[in-house]
Amino acid sequence: VAAQSDWDRIQGGPDPKALVLAEARLAVAESSLEAGEAALENLIIDAPYDGTVSDILPNSNEWIAPGQPILLIADLENMQVETTDLSEIDAAQVKVGDHAVVTFDALPAQIIDGAVVFIAPKSTEGAGVNFKVVVMLDEVPQEVRWGMTAFVDIEIEQ
Repeated sequence: VAAQSDWDRIQGGPDPKALVLAEARLAVAESSLEAGEAALENLIIDAPYDGTVSDILPNSNEWIAPGQPILLIADLENMQVETTDLSEIDAAQVKVGDHAVVTFDALPAQIIDGAVVFIAPKSTEGAGVNFKVVVMLDEVPQEVRWGMTAFVDIEIEQ
């Protein structure tokens, strides 16, 4: 009897009120899904170039402001060596493009060629009159790490 009653009830199709309610619930669920996907997409930060994340600047649970840096991204395939102790006498003779030989304290047996790509137009503050020079390495040994101490010998034309 109960089975016949159920059969008779569903023969006419779904209950119109239940159908309207189910459709409304589906619309709310779809809207919630879209809102969740949009919120998730807003959490994704895309870097403008490839690299390796070397530092995360904000602390956990710290608020950040728009435009505030949050990551330090390094291009470890194209590392540079920055000197800060080129004297004014040497700086007057060095030119962009000059050949440089770089050795690292941690890798004394490896000699790496490079070229001067930047010479600061102004001296850096500190003891004496020194200039910052940037040397682009021709190749980066796998053992080299960002921040290692290096010795730079710039070959100048006489």
